[in-house]
Amino acid sequence: LTRTLGLEYELVHGPEALAPRKREALTPRMVRALIRAVDGVRINLLGFHDVPRGSWLARNIKGALAISGCGGFRLAEVALVDGTAFTAMKMSRASLFFIINGATIRCPTPEELLSMRRGVDRVGVLACAAKNDPLVIHFLPSPIIVSFNPDDPEDPGLILRDLALHCPVRAEDLRSTPLFTYSRGGEALGYNFLRKLLKILLLTLFTTTVAALFTWHSFRSGLACALRAAKAPDWVLLALLRWRSKSSIPGYGRLSFETAASWLDQAAVQNERTLTAGSLPGLVPAPGIGTK
Repeated sequence: LTRTLGLEYELVHGPEALAPRKREALTPRMVRALIRAVDGVRINLLGFHDVPRGSWLARNIKGALAISGCGGFRLAEVALVDGTAFTAMKMSRASLFFIINGATIRCPTPEELLSMRRGVDRVGVLACAAKNDPLVIHFLPSPIIVSFNPDDPEDPGLILRDLALHCPVRAEDLRSTPLFTYSRGGEALGYNFLRKLLKILLLTLFTTTVAALFTWHSFRSGLACALRAAKAPDWVLLALLRWRSKSSIPGYGRLSFETAASWLDQAAVQNERTLTAGSLPGLVPAPGIGTK
């Protein structure tokens, strides 16, 4: 009955009427634009009139945007769902670590952070509990590692380095401090706060129609699409996006217009022939075989 009604609906309204309404993917360039738009943006949320440039709040918001763009983190992973308590299963400042001059450091000094060099040092982020890995058994052993470029204001490595440098937390408090907070010693950035903030940022950059195409999950889709455009193999997508099944890849890692057109252009100039077994010429019996 459901199949029949679905077919009848499509015959009247077209197959697009039943196509899944998935949010579109944010490109790396769009993520960078969102990060640039944070300083000074008017928000009127939770008593904040705006986001002061270079403030604690600005650096934490940029951090949440940056790791969502480069690590595909879900909103519930970088933010605290409203009304829930912060626990050790959430991302904390202990989730952040640094690789400086070949040494892995969990709580670097300001001097060590300022000594970080482009092309040499890196920043790591540990995965937290997620709906497909509630005990973080599968994905914790493989952290997200990003490069460090001090010449790029939207570089995730620089943003995370500056978070540790300008929003310091004592070593003994790292585990009990949420990764992203409103202020020094404050609460974790909230789910609804970041959800509404992203909408505000999108509306400052795009028209209402375009802004409505994206949600926080668009960071995840965007990373999958970017990795596929870079021709990353499936096992890389599974590792970096923390998926446990290849079935997730087609829905998120969609082909870009440019990539699809490029492959079809390449196909058009090929002249390879194939022949299936069913198209082979029939066998003619030899004289005296199979006859009386």
